[in-house]
Amino acid sequence: MASPATNVVYDFISKENQSKWRGILQPAIGKIQKQVHPRMDIEDDAVLYMEDLLYHLLALICSTKPHSINDVATYITKTFVVPLNTWAINDAQRTMERHQLRKGKSVFNLPVDKLNPLLEKEVFKCVVEVNMVRYIAAILDYIAADILKLAGNVMKNTRSVAIRIKVSDIKLSLNADVALHSLFKQLNAQQLGDGTLPPVEACEENEQAATYDQLVRQLVSNEEKYISHLNLILKVYQEPFTDKPKLFPPEEVKKVFLHLPELHALSVQLLSSLDECMEMAGVVDGEPQSPQAGFVFEEMAESQEFDVYANYANSYSDSVNALQKLLENAEAKEYLKTLTEPDLFKEAIQYVLPKSLLEPLYHCFYYFEAVNMLMRKSKGEDLDAYEAAEGCMVRLKMNLEKQCTGLLPSRKEDLGVLVQKPSYKTSMKIISSVQSKIEGWEGPDLLQCSTEFLMEGSVVITREGNRRRID
Repeated sequence: MASPATNVVYDFISKENQSKWRGILQPAIGKIQKQVHPRMDIEDDAVLYMEDLLYHLLALICSTKPHSINDVATYITKTFVVPLNTWAINDAQRTMERHQLRKGKSVFNLPVDKLNPLLEKEVFKCVVEVNMVRYIAAILDYIAADILKLAGNVMKNTRSVAIRIKVSDIKLSLNADVALHSLFKQLNAQQLGDGTLPPVEACEENEQAATYDQLVRQLVSNEEKYISHLNLILKVYQEPFTDKPKLFPPEEVKKVFLHLPELHALSVQLLSSLDECMEMAGVVDGEPQSPQAGFVFEEMAESQEFDVYANYANSYSDSVNALQKLLENAEAKEYLKTLTEPDLFKEAIQYVLPKSLLEPLYHCFYYFEAVNMLMRKSKGEDLDAYEAAEGCMVRLKMNLEKQCTGLLPSRKEDLGVLVQKPSYKTSMKIISSVQSKIEGWEGPDLLQCSTEFLMEGSVVITREGNRRRID
C-alpha cells in the first residue's frame, strides 16, 4: 500500500530557486512601509529580510496545494494565531471586494501579475485560479504591514532619531509580539534571531523554590481570578443580550453562553473544597500539616465533573458563530453603541468576548498542569490521590488536545503556570535582561525605577477598522 503523500515545502530562497524569485516582492515591501510609516525609510537589508519572511510564509501556504480561496482561508484559520487569523482573513476579503469594485484595476501591493505565472510553473505545476493568488497576496500584504508597523514603533521607542527601519527592529518586533512570533516559529532560529526573553527560566527557578503549601495557595488565588472572569462574561457581557429578547433571539444568546454557568458552578465547588481542606490543615503532634488537596481533585475527577469542559470545547465554534450572527444585525449594532457602561461596549463584545470565551479552555489545561505539578510536591495518601485524579483525567486531556488543535496555538502566561511570583533578585535579573535586549535604549535605567517583574507581552489596542494598532 502506498504511503500517504506529505506536503512538500517549496524553498523560494534556496540557491537553485533564488534567482527566479529574488527582488519580486521588494518594491511592494517599500510601498507597504511607506503606507504604515510615511515619514520613515527602510534599509535595504531590512527589505531583504522582510522578503525572506514573506517567502517562508508563502511556502507554508503553498505547501497545502490549495485550489481555491476557501482552501487558503481554511489554512489561515487553522494555522494563524487567534485573533490574527480573523484579522488577516477579514482584511484580505475587503481587499478582494475593493478589487471587484474597481473593475479589475489592481489594489494589491504585491505584484500578482508576476507571482501568478511563477507559482503555476515552479510551485503548483498546474494552472491555478488567479483570484486565489490575489487572495494570498492580500494575506501577505496584511502580515507585511503588521510587521513593519510594529518595527517602526520599536524604532521610535528605542532611538531618539527614528529614520530608517533596520533588520534588528524587525527581529525585535517579531520576538515581542506573541501572535507574529507564533506565526513564524517554524522558521530557523538563526533567521528569527535570539532576542527572546528569559521568564521561562525564572518560572522554573520559582517552581523549585515553591513549597507544596505555596502552590496550593497559588491554585486558590488563580481559581478566584478565573471565577471573576466567568462572572464578567455572565454578568457584564450576557445581560445586554438577555435584556432585549426581541432584538437578540434567546435561542441564539443561549448558544453564545452555553455551558458557562456549569463551568462557573464547577469552579465555585472546587474553590470551596480547596478552602475547606486548607482550613482543616493544622498542626498534628507538633508538626504542621499540608492541605490534602489531592483528594479534592480525585473526587471531582472520578465523578467526571471536569468533563463539562469537553462539552464546552465542542460548542465553542457554535458559540462564536452565534455571536457573529447576532452582531450582523444593524439594529443590534446601534443598540450596543448606545451602551456607555462600560465604555466602548460594542467593541468589547466584538473583539474581546470571542477571546474571553477561550479562557475556559486554557484553564482546563491549567488544571492538568496544576495536578501534575502538585503531584511532584506531594507524598503519601495525597500523592496517591493526585495519581488517581490524573489517571481519571487522561481521556479528557486527550480529547481536549484533539478538539483544540489550531484553536489554542499558544498558552497564556498568567493561567498556564502554577508558580509563585519571582523573587526580588530574579525580577531584577529579568528586568536587566529586558533592557539589554532593547537596542539603543535611551530612557531611565529600568533597575532604578522598577522593583517587580509582573509579566511580558505586547500591548494591543483594537479599534474598528481593518487593522489592529500596536503602540
